Amino acid sequence: MMTFSGEIAPNAAAIIAGLGSGDILAMAGRSRVSRTIKVGTCSRFSHVAGISRISHELLKRLARQGAFDHLQLQPFPDGTPLVAGWTDRHVLIEATTLCTDPCIFLGTPVRGVQAHVPAERIAKYDGQVWVCKVNPDYPLTDVEEDQLATYLLRQLGKPYDDPGALMSVAGEILRRTVLIKWLLGWRADLNKVFCDRLWAGALRSINRFAFENPGGYTPGSFVLRLLEVGMHLEPVRVK
Repeated sequence: MMTFSGEIAPNAAAIIAGLGSGDILAMAGRSRVSRTIKVGTCSRFSHVAGISRISHELLKRLARQGAFDHLQLQPFPDGTPLVAGWTDRHVLIEATTLCTDPCIFLGTPVRGVQAHVPAERIAKYDGQVWVCKVNPDYPLTDVEEDQLATYLLRQLGKPYDDPGALMSVAGEILRRTVLIKWLLGWRADLNKVFCDRLWAGALRSINRFAFENPGGYTPGSFVLRLLEVGMHLEPVRVK
């Protein structure tokens, strides 16, 4: 059984500063949508995000391969093209429709897969945040970090499939017979369920997750599965 503290860790700031590739953020929002997801799925969590290290060399290689040809990457404020001026760093990548901050790659808010500065996104998130660190007994190799980043960057800007989201969460809610009357009005907000699909697929791409259909998870069941696999530590609250 998953057990975790509801209290913010005294070293929360250090945990956030030390986030690394593959670390997962389990989040509990305060909005009506978030509360509905938590109640409907019998879970404390309503959203998940994760961390990936994006190197300059990898970004250049993907750009040469045309991975971003369908996107308009945002240059830096001084006009330097994003790929040319990029420096190695960790970013928070998530799939959501509810964040109004601009994606650091695209320069505008995105209704889909997007990236943010980890500390800034956590600070602005309207809710509680836990961190599931990669188990230090099973650290990601440099190759795995690049493979993870490649998978996630190739999803950048990808919009949601509303019917697919409906299938992922509504089935859980219907099975528990909770809040059924809300389903018809949930079409746009249900896109949020893709947060766990994104990261289930990403971790699966480096053999760090069960070889199952990544679309079959909710935020809570995704975190539970992470702990069962053993590649991550139990959640520690940082906000």
